[in-house]
Amino acid sequence: MTVAAAVALTRAMLSAAEDEDWERLAVLETERRDQLADTVFAAEKRAAVAELEDLNARLLERVAWSRDDRAQQLRSLGQGRAAIDAYAATP
Repeated sequence: MTVAAAVALTRAMLSAAEDEDWERLAVLETERRDQLADTVFAAEKRAAVAELEDLNARLLERVAWSRDDRAQQLRSLGQGRAAIDAYAATP
């Protein structure tokens, strides 16, 4: 796999995360991992590798943000449900 192909796949992964398309992200991540398994980057490819690392960091931030957002939504649902139950139990 070329560095350019790895960068392109990582960009597609970031796009999938931004779209919250987790199935597509998983497929792309598996494809990238499999293709990178036997790849050795030459020293002259450092700029592309740096970009790949930057994209990975952005991807991880986006996934973590979505995870935290969903957790907060689930907590809010639990609090709302408790308030409804309390209201319903009021005579």
